[in-house]
This record gives sequence, structure tokens and C-alpha cells, in this order.
Amino acid sequence: MKPEQGSLKPWRIDAVNNSVNARGNALFLPVTLLAGALWAMAATASGQTPSPSREQTAPPAHALTLNDAIQQALANNLSFRSELERIGVAEGQLLQAKALPNPVATASMTTDRFAAHEGEGGKSAGIEQEFETAGKRRYRILTARSDLERIRHETEVAERDLILQTQQVYFTILLNQRDLELARQTSGILERFVTLNRKRVQLGEAPGIELNLAEIELARSRKNELDFERRFHENMAGLNLLVGLPADSATTLAGDFSAPESSLQSDREFLAYGLLHRPDVLAAESNLEARRNASQLARSFRFPNVTLGAGFQQQSSVIGSAGSSGAGISEILRRDRQVAFQATVPLPLFNHNKGNIASADYERRAAEEKAAYLRNVVASQIAAALSNYRSRVLTRALYEKSILPQLQKNLDSIFESYRLGNESIFAVIQVQRTYFETRHEYFETLIDLESDRIALERAAGLPFEQGIRIPAPVLEEKGKGN
Repeated sequence: MKPEQGSLKPWRIDAVNNSVNARGNALFLPVTLLAGALWAMAATASGQTPSPSREQTAPPAHALTLNDAIQQALANNLSFRSELERIGVAEGQLLQAKALPNPVATASMTTDRFAAHEGEGGKSAGIEQEFETAGKRRYRILTARSDLERIRHETEVAERDLILQTQQVYFTILLNQRDLELARQTSGILERFVTLNRKRVQLGEAPGIELNLAEIELARSRKNELDFERRFHENMAGLNLLVGLPADSATTLAGDFSAPESSLQSDREFLAYGLLHRPDVLAAESNLEARRNASQLARSFRFPNVTLGAGFQQQSSVIGSAGSSGAGISEILRRDRQVAFQATVPLPLFNHNKGNIASADYERRAAEEKAAYLRNVVASQIAAALSNYRSRVLTRALYEKSILPQLQKNLDSIFESYRLGNESIFAVIQVQRTYFETRHEYFETLIDLESDRIALERAAGLPFEQGIRIPAPVLEEKGKGN
């Protein structure tokens, strides 16, 4: 996120016009002090250590590094923690897919107690087990296992997105922090400038318009300081939300912008690495494998399962026989014991699972098309990210090797000419404006370079501990062309 253009330049001194001219030796000492103040600002922007313009506060004992912010985000971000619970859900579904059908126990009893009451009846007990056919259990397990892999890769995508988002916010705050420090230093220098001009006006050595211009510029600088501070706190609240801290937690960053490495690695290597390691690509492939297995599972349901059973039964019955004298008939209670076996097979006459098969096939084709499209997206994103990153690396090198050193030479030259009386204060201010505007553009290039690095890491699926490597010959050839 870039700061608004309207308040990026607290060092601007606008509305300087021809009402202020060179005043000879009487003004040489005050204007030299102004040049010294501007020189202090230039030294601050170029990395030197000027004398502090105001009392500096000591940094907190525990400043937040980028790695600390990432680790806290992964540990405390509630949205990401809820995403991780999906892995447990998928693991439970895989465990359930491995389960065999439960056996069925049966028992029955018959009696004539409520009818003839002659003692006839029977008892039986048995057990039945359903056996899945046509590889149903195997395809069910394969589908659940592929879905588990897909969920794991999707949570890895969420993890990388959280890390990348944390990096982006972190570097944005780092830029806000530098801008805020620069605005505070600028306000301190302008305060001394206002004091100097107030004394000159009191002594009659300068017109009141110079004091008015200085006070206006100081007010604008303080307004910009407030704007930078507001942006700093807004982005810090966003970072606290990511890392799971209270929104009003006061934190100071302890990091810096990273420098790109320069070693050989081709575009094809980036693309090959991305297709093999990007978690969303792996998730799409796992989803495709799951849908293929689901299609086979749906086809296996065309074949019915077989249920086999075995049991024991005992039957009591009353039989009659004639007596020896032929006078009557006697009753005899007979008990028969048997072992029974049975097999049950549903007849697939009406339901051939055609609807589920068609649905599974459509899902499989959709997964194939999504995986193919994602591969094209990866290639496009890597090409764009590489182009942007290489261009930004060249821009940074151009600033560091050519623009900033030349501006520093111009600044030294204008100060020397001014000291000898060959240049006016307006030329010094104009060169100083250009220096600080360009310096701020350089800081924006640094954060843009970090954003492009993050985009390239996302596009290529690179691990975060591995630096982006840009071919050195590309830098050299384009450098010669410039």
C-alpha cells in the first residue's frame, strides 16, 4: 500500500519566490546555518548520523522482527487456526472410510403357549456379515485419502497467504516508520529554521515573508507528521490483528528491507518448480485424483453387496403314536437341532446407480479442467512476477549506482558554490527538494521490490527461507543498454 501522493514530501518548501534575494555578507552566516540544516536532512536520508534535532526515545526492549511476526501469526491467528481444523475433519472421514460394515446378530423364538399350549416352538440365533464387492472399500479409502491430501494442501495455501499478508503489512509499516522518522526530523530542523528567521526579522535583517514561509512550511511538516503517524497506527492495528494481539498494542519493528540475490536460475526452472511445489496446484491434483476414485466408487455400486449368515436353531414338536393294546394314542415331544447357512444378494433390476455415476463423471471432468487451467495460471503468474521483479531490481540498482550518488554530488557541488557566493538559496533549496523527493521514491522502490518478491514467491511456490535468485547476465545486459 503506497502513501497518498499529497503528503509524501514533508520537506517541500513551496511558494518560495523572488521576494527573497541574496543579501551579501550580512546574510551569509544565517543562510549558511540554513544550508547546514539542509545538509543534516540530506545526511539523515543518505544513512549518515546527524546530530539529533530533538530528544530521541529509546526503542522498546523487544522490537518485533519479521520472523517473530510470522510465527505469532501462525500461532495466534484465529482464522488460520479454524482452517487447520479441516485437517482433523478429513482425517476422521478417512478413518470412517476404512471401517468395515458391522455384523448383524439375529435371534428368534416361537411358541404355542398362546394357542394349543402343547409345548411346541423353537429357538434360533445367528450372525450375518455384509461383504462389499467390486472394490467399494478400496475406492472409498482412496477417495478419502486424496481428499485429505487436498485439505492439507489447501491449509498450506492458507498458511502461505497468511505469511505473505504478514510480510506485506510488515514492510508497509516499515515504510511508514521511516516516513514518520523523516517527518519528525524535518519538523525539528524547520523549528530551528523558524527560530533563526524570527531573530533575523527582529533584527531587521530579513522581511517578514521569510518568517511566514518558514512557519507555513513547519505547519505543513507537522501536518504530514500527523498523517504518517495515523497511517503507521492504522497499519500496526492490522498487523496486530494478523498476529493475534490487541489492536492497541504498541510495537516497534526491528527489520529492514532485504536485498535480492543474484545467481543463475532460468524461467523454466521457476515454472517447473512452481508446478511441482505450489500447494494450490498440488491441491488441484489431489482433488482430481479424489474425483477419479469417486467416479470408480460410483461405478462399483452397480454391483450389489453379498450378505452371508450362519445360525443355530432348535425346533420342538409334538408327535403321536398308538399304544400296545390299541386303547389310545400317546404324545411324544421331539426336539430337532439344526445349523443354518444363508446368502443374501439384492437384485439390481431398477437401480443401476446411473445418476451418481453421471454426477461423479461431471465432477471428475470439472476437476481436470480446473487443474489444467491452474497450470496455465501458474505459467502466466510466474512470467508476470519475474518480469516485474527483474524490472524492480534494475530500478533499485539504477537508484543505488547512478541516481543517488549523482544527486549527492550535485548536493555537494551546490553547497560549495553557495559557500563561495556563486549560487542563491533558491538553487540550494531546489536541489535539496529533488534529493529528498528522489530519496523517497527510492524508499518506495524498496517496498515495491518487496511486494514483487512476495508475488514471485507466491507464483513460484518458493519456500520463504529461499531467496529469489535473478540471473546476473540480465542485470548486466540491461545495465549496459542504459
